[in-house]
Amino acid sequence: MAEVFDLIEGAPGYGPYGIVRPSPVETLPKTHWQIVIGNNSVGPTYELTKARQRNMNFHVDDSAQFTFNLDGDDPNLGFITELVTDCWVYRNGLLIDRFRIGTATDQLDGQVDQYTVGFVAFDYREWLGRQILQPSHAWHWVNVTQAQIIRDLFTYCISGQSGIKPAWTIDTSLMPSSKTNCDFAPGTSVKEALGTMSGFGWQVFPNSTMGLTLRAVPSFYYRLNNNFVLEYGSSVSKITRNYDTSGYANSIVYNGDTKLAPIQSDASGIATMPQGRMGLAMSNPGIIDNTHLSNAAKNAASTSQSVVPTWECEIQQGLWQSQTDAWIGDILKFIVKKGRLNVNDQYRITDMTIAINDDSLRADSVNMTVVKPPFIPSS
Repeated sequence: MAEVFDLIEGAPGYGPYGIVRPSPVETLPKTHWQIVIGNNSVGPTYELTKARQRNMNFHVDDSAQFTFNLDGDDPNLGFITELVTDCWVYRNGLLIDRFRIGTATDQLDGQVDQYTVGFVAFDYREWLGRQILQPSHAWHWVNVTQAQIIRDLFTYCISGQSGIKPAWTIDTSLMPSSKTNCDFAPGTSVKEALGTMSGFGWQVFPNSTMGLTLRAVPSFYYRLNNNFVLEYGSSVSKITRNYDTSGYANSIVYNGDTKLAPIQSDASGIATMPQGRMGLAMSNPGIIDNTHLSNAAKNAASTSQSVVPTWECEIQQGLWQSQTDAWIGDILKFIVKKGRLNVNDQYRITDMTIAINDDSLRADSVNMTVVKPPFIPSS
C-alpha cells in the first residue's frame, strides 16, 4: 500500500497540486459497508466514504452489477479510471464481491449547482464476456470431459494471452467424468462458451483480495441453508409472485452446429395434453453431432413443460447481514400462507438485490428471488 500511496502523491494534479488526497483505507473508521477502490492489478487502496445510491444485483446464472454515485467534487474521482479501477465491496469486514468500474455518467445541473457522477461496475463473470477465443487456436474437442474443456478455455484464451489479468483458480472438482464433443467458433467469449455448455452451472467469486475462483458444479448441486427462513409476515415484509408461461413448450425444434440439420422432439403424451401443441426453437452451436443434438432436443422437450413461479421477497430491514446468512444458490425454507397462496417448502435463491441505505449502518434494503428447485440434495 505504501508504494502505491507515494506514487499517487507525486503524480501531477494530486497532493502538492492542491487536490485533497484521500487517506489510505487502513486509517479510515470501519462501518458496516466499505467500498474500496484500487488499480485492478494492485489491490484495494482508498475507501469511497462518500459514495451514494449504492446498489448491487446478484444472479445465480448471470453476471453481478454494482452501481453508485459520487459528487463531482469528490477527490476520489481522481483515482478512478474506467476499465482500470476495481471496487472491493465489504460487509462487516467480509469481502462480498469484486467489480471492475465500467460505464460512467457525468450529470451537471446548473439550476441547482449540482454535479453528480454515476458509475456502473461489473463483476468478473462479466469480465469473462470480454475474453474472446482467438482465431489462432482450434476450439474443438472430441470425447473429453467438460471439466477439461473449461480448463482449456482458460489455459489458451486467458493464461496463454498477453496482458494484465487476475489470478484464477478453476474448481471443477464436482464435475462428472462423462465425456462429450464440443466446438466453438473464434470470436466467442469465454462467458458465452461456458453458457452454451449444458448440464452444469458456474459462478465466479473472490477467494482472496486479488484471487478469483470459477466454480463449475453439476445441475442441482446447491447449498442447503437450514438457518435462514423466509416467511411472509415474519422475515419477509413484501412478496411478489410471478408465474411466467412464456418459456413453456411441449415441442422443441433444436439447432446445433450449422452443419447439422435441426431436430424436432415432442414431449411424451403431447397428443392428449390440454394445452395443445406449444413449441419453442432452441439452439446450441457447440453441439457438433446428431446424437448429442437429439438428446438435447429430447431433454428440452421434457424440461420445458415445467413452469414454476418466481417469488420476489423483500426482507425485513436489518435481518440480512452477509453471505453467511443467505446467498444466491442457497436452498432454504420458504413459507407463505395468504389467500390462494399456501407454500411451506424448500426454495432456492436465484437473485439478490442489495440497496445500501445511505443514512443507516444497519437497515439496508434486501430483496431475494426464490424458485422451487427441481431437485433438493440430501445434504
